[in-house]
Amino acid sequence: MTAPQTSQNWKSDDPTPPRAGWDLVVIGGGTAGLVAARTAASLGATVMLVERDRPGGDCLWTGCVPSKALIAAAAQVSGRATSEGRGSLALRSCPHMSISVR
Repeated sequence: MTAPQTSQNWKSDDPTPPRAGWDLVVIGGGTAGLVAARTAASLGATVMLVERDRPGGDCLWTGCVPSKALIAAAAQVSGRATSEGRGSLALRSCPHMSISVR
C-alpha cells in the first residue's frame, strides 16, 4: 500500500467532512495527534485530523518549545558571563545593552 497524497489546502472553513468512511479520525492536532495521523496515513489509512486552532498544539506554540528555547538561551548567556568572571555581558548585536547575571 502507498500512503495517500496529502492536500496542500489542509484547512477548510466547512466543518463537515467531505465524505464518510474514514479509517481514523484524530481529534486534536497537538504533538500526539499529528504523529498518530501521520503514522496512520503512512500505513495507508485514510485519516481526518480535527483541530480547532493551529496544528502543533499549545506545546509547540506557547508552551514547551518556546520556553525551552528561552531557557537554553538564558543558560548560554549566564554561562558565558560567569566563565568570563563578570557579572554582566554585552550583546554584540546591541552594544548599548547588557545583561546582568546574578
